[in-house]
Amino acid sequence: IMGANDGASGIAVMMVIAELLNNYPLQNLGVDLLFVDAEDMGRSGDIENFSLGTKAFTKNIPHPLPQLAICIDMVADIDAEFKMEYFSLVQAENEVREIWNLANSMGFSEFSYKVQSPIYDDHRAFFVETGIPSLDIIDFDYPYWHTLEDTPDKCSAKTLDIVGTVVSEYLYLKDLR
Repeated sequence: IMGANDGASGIAVMMVIAELLNNYPLQNLGVDLLFVDAEDMGRSGDIENFSLGTKAFTKNIPHPLPQLAICIDMVADIDAEFKMEYFSLVQAENEVREIWNLANSMGFSEFSYKVQSPIYDDHRAFFVETGIPSLDIIDFDYPYWHTLEDTPDKCSAKTLDIVGTVVSEYLYLKDLR
């Protein structure tokens, strides 16, 4: 499966954020970028075999420990709607609300205040293993998820730009505090 949205989209946003952070370094905030999207490598119903890369990372997290983890996954849908994922609200409610409020104040109504049912992926595994607040920016209502149709023509550069803009703006605002 090509995985243009489920896999590649989050990586694309993170690579642009990495370039941005390199060109315009934060002064007061550290950012670690973790490239994993192997939560699907397990067997359905067997949570112990999901998110293996994230679980391995949690055993050797560099210090100082992160204060927050943001998972960027499936963020390129042409008709995106980023709902507030349930585990994210449980694990990092204040930060979820800050990000969604920021997105909406910037005019990005793609960030919806509806609640998405729980999704067990890398953000959940990270929280379970570390207790560090973790959230997911994800459009899980993607009709081509886990199909051969998850191809670039179903993706939107505009949606990628929206997510990258919101996350980078959030980081730079946090850096000022």
